[in-house]
Amino acid sequence: MDVHMTVFICRIKNASLPGCLKIAGMILISIVFFCLNCAQADVHGKVLFINSYHPGFPTFFEQVNGLKDAFAGKNILLDVEFMDTKRFPDQASIRFFRETLSRKLSILPRYDVVIAGDDNALLFVIKEQNDLFKGLPMVFFGVNNLELARKQDENPNITGVVETVSMMETIQLMESLKPRSKKIIAIVDGTTSGQSDLSTFYQLGKKFKNLSFSHVSLENLSWQEFEEKIEGLDPDSSVLLLSAYRDKNNVCLQFNDSLALIKKRGSFPLYHLWFHGIGEGVLGGKVISHFKQGNTAGKIAVEILNGKPVGDIKVVSKNAGRYVFDHGELGRQKIPMALLPEQSVVLNKPETFYEKNKSLFWPLGSVFMVLFLALVSALADIRSHRKNQRQLRDSVDSLETIFNSTPNILFLLNGEGRVEDVNYKGFEFIGKTKEDVVGLLVGDVFCCLNISGTGSDCDFECVEYPIDSLISDTFKTGTNHTREEGQLTFQLNGESVSMVFLISTSRLVISGARKVLFCLADITERKQNEDRIRKSRARYQTIMDTMEYPICIVSQAFVIEYLNSHMIRRIGYDARGEKCFKAIHGFDTQCSWCDYGKNKLTESRQINIISPLDNRSFDVSTNTLVNDDGSVSILHVFRDVTEIKQMEKKLYQAQKMEAIGLLAGGIAHDFNNILSPIIGYTQILLEENSEDELLQSSLDEILTASMRAKELVKQILTFSRQGSDEMRPLKVQSIVKETLKLIRSSIPKSIEIVENIQTDCGLIKADPTHIHQILMNLTTNAYHAMEEIGGKIEIKVQEIILEGNERTGVSFWPGKYVLMSITDNGCGIPLSCRDKIFEPYFTTKEKHKGTGLGLSILYGIVKECRGYIDFSSEVGKGTTFNVYLPLIKMGSQSESGQETKNFQGGTEKILLVDDEAPILRFQKQMLERLGYKVSERSSSVDALQAFKADIDSFDLVITDMSMPNMSGEQLAVKILAIRPDIPVIICSGFSEKMNDDLSKTIGVKGFLMKPVIKSVMTKEVRRILDEYRLSKKTIS
Repeated sequence: MDVHMTVFICRIKNASLPGCLKIAGMILISIVFFCLNCAQADVHGKVLFINSYHPGFPTFFEQVNGLKDAFAGKNILLDVEFMDTKRFPDQASIRFFRETLSRKLSILPRYDVVIAGDDNALLFVIKEQNDLFKGLPMVFFGVNNLELARKQDENPNITGVVETVSMMETIQLMESLKPRSKKIIAIVDGTTSGQSDLSTFYQLGKKFKNLSFSHVSLENLSWQEFEEKIEGLDPDSSVLLLSAYRDKNNVCLQFNDSLALIKKRGSFPLYHLWFHGIGEGVLGGKVISHFKQGNTAGKIAVEILNGKPVGDIKVVSKNAGRYVFDHGELGRQKIPMALLPEQSVVLNKPETFYEKNKSLFWPLGSVFMVLFLALVSALADIRSHRKNQRQLRDSVDSLETIFNSTPNILFLLNGEGRVEDVNYKGFEFIGKTKEDVVGLLVGDVFCCLNISGTGSDCDFECVEYPIDSLISDTFKTGTNHTREEGQLTFQLNGESVSMVFLISTSRLVISGARKVLFCLADITERKQNEDRIRKSRARYQTIMDTMEYPICIVSQAFVIEYLNSHMIRRIGYDARGEKCFKAIHGFDTQCSWCDYGKNKLTESRQINIISPLDNRSFDVSTNTLVNDDGSVSILHVFRDVTEIKQMEKKLYQAQKMEAIGLLAGGIAHDFNNILSPIIGYTQILLEENSEDELLQSSLDEILTASMRAKELVKQILTFSRQGSDEMRPLKVQSIVKETLKLIRSSIPKSIEIVENIQTDCGLIKADPTHIHQILMNLTTNAYHAMEEIGGKIEIKVQEIILEGNERTGVSFWPGKYVLMSITDNGCGIPLSCRDKIFEPYFTTKEKHKGTGLGLSILYGIVKECRGYIDFSSEVGKGTTFNVYLPLIKMGSQSESGQETKNFQGGTEKILLVDDEAPILRFQKQMLERLGYKVSERSSSVDALQAFKADIDSFDLVITDMSMPNMSGEQLAVKILAIRPDIPVIICSGFSEKMNDDLSKTIGVKGFLMKPVIKSVMTKEVRRILDEYRLSKKTIS
């Protein structure tokens, strides 16, 4: 406000009218003329304009002039109120604005139309449409939030104009004017509009594949840091100025000041989406006019005043921008004007030689022509004079509107420190009229008290009274003071009142006389609230820190708002402002167990999670917190139950799985080593004897039996939780259809199979073999239940939504599931057996028809998939098993494919290590048949010596895991220490210490479980060798 006021007075001082006295006279005549018009005219309507920012904001005068142009000649009274949210975005300032406005509206006559300028003003009037502005028609303009603006078409009381900036066209312009520049950089701050434009900037960036998009944000920088950042930018970059008003410390600069700072430090071309700034350092862009925005909104207001319903006026979504450039900046950046788009406007373009000297080309012109030109020149001067008068009158009107509309107290003082003028807010505060205060000292106007308890009286330099001290300093030194805090004590209504103000002073020169404009912004309530909040936060922090659990509060946008000391210690730093799933759990996206958006935020709940940040188990309690502005935050309390869960798991494993676990761990390795050569040599014989059908049939039986043995080991390991599952996203329906083909061929025709499969079910996360195993197990049980009499098996797959405990005895987590149901009309399950059917080794089948492991393994598989299983049965009528598998949010599909028998070989040299001679011989023979050169070793110690002897002679090392003297893991570590680039594959029949993920942590490229199938080994060997060869080419 202060700075803008100063700029305006300087305009008056430097006007082209001759003489300062003449200026003062014109101003006085204009004011009198304006007052007479206001007093005598038949006012057609009263309009309140709520501006989101402050008078010094560069767009304000354009907006007001646009409104006034629309209201010209229509006897419309325009009042202006400033929210000043660019400099004071906090809720306390907005509440103060509302209170002030509410008091004014309760005193002043009712307005006919309310106009909102920019986003914050629109949000304010929407919020107050049923309170402060109840029943009033409202018009908005200058709004960037397109979704919010267009939504007002549904509001019968609000319409307006959307501020559609031409960012896409401006970026295309930046690319075309400097085609060699591949960097587009945006300058932005933390304001709401700036962040909204930055989001649009990066969305558009995806369409420019050849350009690099980045930004410099004042949200994370002070002004000094910002200067250093700007100075370091590449001069060949193209920079788009979105917003630069407030730094990370909430220190604000006017637009012209921040623009001057940018141009001082940077030599790059600077573009803008709005008209202001062009000619002051901005090169140009496709810009929009705030004058046209305000003019369009004003015309809509006139239509409403003339009786047109607001609901009949649609929101104006399109704004015609135009290409505008500064001639000086084009020259400085060496950009030819031929590259500019058609119909571009170039400002500050110098006159041509002909234009400057055209009178020289007519030396023989007649006197008549001279007189004619003189007349034309005189008319032009008169027109210019009238234009200057009109602009001066408009500026005076605008200045008076601003002076009386600001929510702060404004005083204009003469050189003696005596009052010349006071705004409406000042009269309201002191409770006096203009005649009472004009000519008095400021201290006498306020009836202030100094520390001694006496009034300032005529002591113009009272050091104990900050107003007089700052005014005196401004008069003496010319120093302008901005927002200096001071505590003052006044005598108001016979009582001493102590208040806190932000005091600003600005030195002016009007008609040659020195003046001082000073401003008081009352922040007493804000300071009191800050003190209360500070004390409340201290108590709150103490309570939170004394709790023994990690605690955090996050917003609905997953941004961390608070962490207690226990949570900070857990994650290692204060992560406020970061995404909760990234800082607390290490995820890049929303946690899979998080149900924001699914359930009502008012509901409290508790879940158990395992955080991948430290793999610890937590019972997490969540509760909602409603903030002052109506937004909702979520309180999370983490109770570490890792030890409890581990004890529960160990107890369960000891009671239910001890026998299977011991068996699986003891025989897995040896059994898989036995199976490896059987399967391998069988596959080799099948290839060599393809014409002998009888031998082929026998070998097929051997291979089938061996694969059954392999699957049996896998099932045992799966049940005991020692197997290596391949969990991946997949669609159940495709696996069910493939499995049904096998089931149909293995079940007698006396049993009818009916399938009811929903084809568009979503993805689950599971091992495809396990899904196949579930279906085979349940359909086999159904078949055995009606083997003698025949019947029908119905298999149903569908996607469902579970809201709660929809099945007796089973606790479901609400959400989407794939339900796989297998129903038979067989003998049913006896009531006495129903509590035991999922226990290991429990079976009611005859000998050789069941092991008692099927349903227990199935139960373990379902639990591993985070699913549920239940059943219902009626003796003599049949049984239904229901398997519920949770859907996952994932766009990618699981890959499937059939194994090919065309094995790709090579000529690379492989070091093969295994202490089992049959396996060693089989694997060597298999690899050599594919063309590889194999050097085998039955001892890991010998293998290490062979490698050391000639480290560059091998392209790949394949080693067994479990070997005497030195394990495969130890061998791999030592080999990689000698030659880090050598690829290594570890094979294992069974190992608790090694799997695919762990093997990669030590640098191993592949991990294979025995018995190794030929197709699996050959594909893995070829893949790793190809990757190794490609990496060597890249390095070279």
